[in-house]
Amino acid sequence: MTKLRLTVITCNQKTKEKAQKLSDLMKSIVSTDSFEQIDKYTKSNDSFKISLVFDCDPTLNLANQMIEIADRLFAPWTTYFDRTNNSVDLIYNKTDSCQIRRNEFNVIDWAEFQIDEE
Repeated sequence: MTKLRLTVITCNQKTKEKAQKLSDLMKSIVSTDSFEQIDKYTKSNDSFKISLVFDCDPTLNLANQMIEIADRLFAPWTTYFDRTNNSVDLIYNKTDSCQIRRNEFNVIDWAEFQIDEE
């Protein structure tokens, strides 16, 4: 079964508990059980890296699923598509013009959504 990986880098978070609450909220919004990993992000003292890996519906278009799930969280996402490998990669960079769907997502600085290669 195809899996998707959402990787998020936070900012202004000093404790792993805050990152855990953010991860739980994201999982509830995308309505999925997923493998989760939360680590301190080494490039900044107040950041965490959250990785969520979950199954997608193999009967639906993969790119459409990714875009729909990503848009539930925040926007805009930059889309990279490689036709040769049939891969899709979405990148989010926080800017002043971003559409953040929940106030809790204000701490998300960067995100990547991709097909998991594991």
